[in-house]
Amino acid sequence: MRMFVLPCLAVCVALAHCGTVPVEEKKADGDDGKTVEKRGLHLGDYHHYQPHHEHHHHEHIKTVTIEKKVPVHYTVTKHVPYTVEKKIPYEVKVDVPQPYIVEKKVPVHVKEYVKVPVHVPKPYEVIKKIPYEVKIPVDKPYEVKVHVPQPYEVIKKIPYEVKVPVPQPYEVIKKVPHEVKVEVPVPKPYEVIKKVPYEVKYEVEKPYDVEVPKPYDVEVEKPYTVVVEKKVPYEVKVPVDKPYKVEVKTLPSPC
Repeated sequence: MRMFVLPCLAVCVALAHCGTVPVEEKKADGDDGKTVEKRGLHLGDYHHYQPHHEHHHHEHIKTVTIEKKVPVHYTVTKHVPYTVEKKIPYEVKVDVPQPYIVEKKVPVHVKEYVKVPVHVPKPYEVIKKIPYEVKIPVDKPYEVKVHVPQPYEVIKKIPYEVKVPVPQPYEVIKKVPHEVKVEVPVPKPYEVIKKVPYEVKYEVEKPYDVEVPKPYDVEVEKPYTVVVEKKVPYEVKVPVDKPYKVEVKTLPSPC
């Protein structure tokens, strides 16, 4: 900036000096007694240059103004367009076969019998319960006393009519379903993506060799003897003393 201002000042001073020379000569000759002022150059408020000339009649003053522009920060609002995605619900029709198959899982209890070996002692003890009569002496007849309050209170339920006020006519509120149509904006034309099957041909060299394994020997096991255990029932005799004694415990009488 200084490199630009200093040459400008030198040019302005030279022009001002050249402009004052003819005016002074005219005044010296006495042609006109008027004062002529030359307008200064407007270059900005940077420096004031005032040349002084000593004259007998009037003193000429030159003013040079230099303006310097200072940048100031200010806010600039810029409109930036952007894309806003909006989700639009739409109906999608799905083909459902009729009748529709519903698979339901039902638990099934499966019994699996597992054979577990059980040790059976020999000879095997068999316990048989034989019922027998037990005689208990009881006094017959016997008196049973039941406490009854006097007088005896008897509660009897008697139905009676209860009147409930019902407004006439009686208002019955019933909900009736009705169809409400809602318009859904759908862009037109509507884009539908449909999968179309098409044939894709692959180049295959025909004929081509296929490796086939040759027949090979297979060992076949010959039949062998198997031992099979066969269960044969037989009678087991258990010695039992007949007749045998049975101990009976007598209960004490309630008296």
